[in-house]
Amino acid sequence: MYTWYAMGHLIPFLHLSNKLAKRGHKISFIIPKRTQTKLQHLNLHPHLITFVPIALPHVDGLPHEAETTSDAPKDTLEEKWSSWLGGFKEGSVIYCALGTECLLNQNQLQELLLGLELTEALVSKCQLVLLPGPYTDHVINARKMSIKLKVGVEVEKGEEDGFFTKESVSKAVRIVMDDGNELGREVRANHTKVRNMFQSNNFESSCVDSFCHELQNLL
Repeated sequence: MYTWYAMGHLIPFLHLSNKLAKRGHKISFIIPKRTQTKLQHLNLHPHLITFVPIALPHVDGLPHEAETTSDAPKDTLEEKWSSWLGGFKEGSVIYCALGTECLLNQNQLQELLLGLELTEALVSKCQLVLLPGPYTDHVINARKMSIKLKVGVEVEKGEEDGFFTKESVSKAVRIVMDDGNELGREVRANHTKVRNMFQSNNFESSCVDSFCHELQNLL
């Protein structure tokens, strides 16, 4: 296993490694050497999962011996955000997850904020508005969720420049949050179905079994 060096990536990959090891597979898990102690207790099959420690070079601007994003300096900003969010009603906050290394230029950031400002009066449960970055996996995931699964709405972008506008952001948010919108009702219904499927008892196990089967086919 070789993943992005952030705890939000390392831990899920280690959980998957445990599932594979439970089925008899051996896994080499590449990990920064000082981070190994933080995850050692999550390795449920140490006779099958071998941590392969590697040393990382120092990066200017980060503390010495920093290995993952959790080692980056923190201040009181997180506490301030938590306190601020606590003042809103449940389901009334729109959370923008732009993904790892997704950088917006000043104009696109302004369009995003203005688009959300146009929709701030709407209140609903957590729904998916998809705004993929330029990376291939972002686009593929957005297409699957918006077109194939129909569990979210993708923000429209210009065909020539690939930029979105405040109007396109507002339109996508309104679709998923407006109870009177037909497409929104379909998306919310599909979202509920898929969420229930993911939470079913045998779903995860069947996915891992299928993955193992595909691995066997590669031999």
